[in-house]
Amino acid sequence: MQTTLGRNLLLFAERWPQTFAMGISAPCVVAGDVLAQQMELKFDGKDLGQVDTRRVGSVFCWAVGYLGFAQYNIYLRLVDPVFTIQRFGTRLSPLLKSVACNAIVTPFINVPLYYLWSTTRLPPAEWDLSESIGALKREWAMSSASGIALWGPAQYFNFAYVSVPMRIPFMSSVAFVWSLIISLQAQFGNVRPVKMGAH
Repeated sequence: MQTTLGRNLLLFAERWPQTFAMGISAPCVVAGDVLAQQMELKFDGKDLGQVDTRRVGSVFCWAVGYLGFAQYNIYLRLVDPVFTIQRFGTRLSPLLKSVACNAIVTPFINVPLYYLWSTTRLPPAEWDLSESIGALKREWAMSSASGIALWGPAQYFNFAYVSVPMRIPFMSSVAFVWSLIISLQAQFGNVRPVKMGAH
């Protein structure tokens, strides 16, 4: 049964990779955020079991729209055609892809978009892009550096060893772990780190 289910998922991923990416990225990232919320509640001394549904909705839309759709197409239509194995070889090609993503996509696309999108976690009447832009200016360097530190090696592995249909699901699983890591870091620091999705 499990083998059949796994085989069917792989077949679905190969036949409809974009749909599969969007369908897998959302539950992975949302699950990580919900668990992170529980860890934050425990850290703050509050009762467990509470879930910020507006935050979950915001994370869900981010996972589907950015991870499942935009990032899939960045990989497939921008990164892959430029840094091909034919041009750079099997060792250099994934390294160059990872460097390109972390030198350009992470700091100049992913991080700014994430900060601008983060205001949607508030009620619509409280949305304030100017506050999001201010937070982006203050925290851009640290957020970009911490993102690159994790996502750089993850993306190298992704490009080197993971098939195209499974790339976004793999990165979504890393995003799940990332949500837990930053919540654990918050328990030992004075300032709660900024949460970011996969890059």
